[in-house]
Amino acid sequence: MAVVESVVIIHDAKSSWDVDRPFPGPLIRAMFADRVRIRITNMLRDQSTAIHFHDLHMINNPWADDTAHIT
Repeated sequence: MAVVESVVIIHDAKSSWDVDRPFPGPLIRAMFADRVRIRITNMLRDQSTAIHFHDLHMINNPWADDTAHIT
């Protein structure tokens, strides 16, 4: 799997831009026991940053979103 870097700049709660990449960002696909590392650098001096995984499919779990302890 190739290393992919995507930068998203959030200007307000209603909009976002993806720099040099289409929005949404790249698909992250991993198999069981794969290790995935995601690094976030918050350069917003007065605002917090969060990441949320949509459609995260879990084994033996009927839910694909709002997975506990992930967001």
